[in-house]
Parts: sequence; C-alpha cells; structure tokens
Amino acid sequence: MKLFTALILIIAASTSVFVIGSVWGRLSRWNRTYDRLGKRYSGKSNGKGGIIYGFGLVKPSLTFNYGRTFCTLRNRKSARHSTGRSTELSMIWPNKKLKLEIASAPSPNRRWGQGTMKTVEVDSAQLRTDFYITSNQPAVALDLLNNGVQWQIEQLRRHMGNNEVIISISRGSLLVSKPGYIKEHLPLEDFVCFSLNLFDQLMLVNAQGISFINENEASIVSDVKCPICSEEILQNMVVCTRCKTPHCRDCWKYNGQCATFACSETRFLGASSSGG
Repeated sequence: MKLFTALILIIAASTSVFVIGSVWGRLSRWNRTYDRLGKRYSGKSNGKGGIIYGFGLVKPSLTFNYGRTFCTLRNRKSARHSTGRSTELSMIWPNKKLKLEIASAPSPNRRWGQGTMKTVEVDSAQLRTDFYITSNQPAVALDLLNNGVQWQIEQLRRHMGNNEVIISISRGSLLVSKPGYIKEHLPLEDFVCFSLNLFDQLMLVNAQGISFINENEASIVSDVKCPICSEEILQNMVVCTRCKTPHCRDCWKYNGQCATFACSETRFLGASSSGG
C-alpha cells in the first residue's frame, strides 16, 4: 500500500512538473515575441509575462515611439470580444474632442458619453454591413473614412480570420483591439503593422501637414514645408514610413529616399498609397 501511494505521488509530481514546464514554456515564448517586437520598434518590453502575483497573471506589454507618437501594446480582458480577451495597440491622437467607434459588434453602454454618439452614415455598403460606426462628430468621422482608411480597417478585420476588430478614438487616443491574446510573433507583428498603417492613413486624411512636437503628443499645423524643395506642401503630400517627415511626392521620387539626415528610408505613405 505504501509503495502504491508513493508511486501515485511520484506520478502526480511528475505530471505537475510537466504541466508547469509546458505552461512556462508557452509564457516564455510569449515574452520573447514582445522582446522581438521591442527590438524592431526600439521599444521597451516589460519582460514580466508569466509572473504570478497572488491569483493574477501579469501579461507582457510593449511601449515604443512611432515617429514621435507614443504607442502601447498590451493584453487585457474584454467583454467586447467573443473570447473575453483582447490584444490592443493604443496611439496618441491629436483631436481630443473627437469620439469615434468602428466595431464589428454593437457597443454596450459606455461611460464616456454614449448619449452623444450618433450613427455615421457611410456610403460603403460593405462597411455598413461589417461594422457599427458611431461618433460624436459624424461629419468629421465621415471625412476620415476615405477609401485608404477603409482598406486598412478591412485588413484589420480579416486579420487572423476571426472578422472581429474594434477601432476607437477617444480622449486623444486611437485604440485598435483584436480578440484573444496574440502570442505568436508573425500574427502579432502583422497586427501592429496594420494598426500603424491605419494610424498613418487617418493622420494623412486628418490634416494637410503633421508636426510632432514631442514624443508623447502630436499636433496639427496648417502648413508644412518639404525638406527637399523648401516649398509649402499644398497637395500630393507623402510621409516617410520611418521618421514621419512630410515631403512633396515629386520631390521624394526625384530624391529616391527620405531627406531627413541619417534616415535614408526609401518607403513612403500617401493618402491613398501604402508605399513608394
């Protein structure tokens, strides 16, 4: 009997070690995914995913500057998604008065002024079918939702094949949220890339010129000059995908790359184009 009990205890201990090792291995890979993204975007990963305090699991997160806009990538519980969990990327948005929500499911009552939100009547039948779109400034929101922005939204909706995404602008922040904790490197990298592309398209539509005044705040200016020709950019503006410096499209094509010192990026973003 003692031998049998001892055998049961050994099996139980071995099983526990195997389970703990398996879980820890998955959490370690999750941390490494965030560390790799941190290196790509020169950001800071908290490196604490998997550490348990009390009964709570600390999930990995990442902060980084995109151009000079501050971004936060994190995981948290969310009743808005079918999984009850979400992976979210938030970015600084210059218009603190605008509230806009583009969601693949209706929004429950929210504390930040649900009563002021009105339906945005978009022309696209596809957008009306796939999303619930509301804003406290419907006319402003409608202007933002051009073809380039709609294409980026559709990329995010289809990402990972779950057809769920929530995009919101509120209190000076643009937030993109997908269901579940995205733990694998390539899907998470794509999510971040698609979200940043959406940010770029929205910013291009939102203003003729963009000026970043410090690493945590973006502001709109009424005019901006091309670093190559030194003339005010009145139309056909493009921005560098790396440092976000605006250029004339023709000047960029003539120069072949960003004119900002030590940048040398060859890709640009335009209001209806994703690269050079």
